[in-house]
Amino acid sequence: MPEDPPKPAASGSDKSTGVPPVISGWSTPKLTISDPRRRVFKRVVGIVVGDAAIAALYFVGLVLMSKWEVIAIPSLFLMPLLGGLVASYAWRSLEPAVGSVVIDTLWMTVLALTVGAAPFVRGSSVC
Repeated sequence: MPEDPPKPAASGSDKSTGVPPVISGWSTPKLTISDPRRRVFKRVVGIVVGDAAIAALYFVGLVLMSKWEVIAIPSLFLMPLLGGLVASYAWRSLEPAVGSVVIDTLWMTVLALTVGAAPFVRGSSVC
């Protein structure tokens, strides 16, 4: 049984695959940061921006609750999830390993607890 003749490659295509170069070259450039100071700065920015996103959502929830007298409890699962997504978007160029993401997430928690507890450090603000 005779074999089918090879199909001609499309003009401007890769000879080995027959795929146009626009499609075969879809690898995104890596934006790795090699300077250690810039890496630390990028991590801190991710931590602060992630916590700021959570604080903004809580603030919007408080405003909505006070303005329309809606009884609502902010989700203690979805709010930190959004903060983690925002922080991971800021960390995307670092290509972090799982361990460094866990450590950075713990730093996010420490920062949020510190900022949240700051108004209550003195006893007069509670009583």
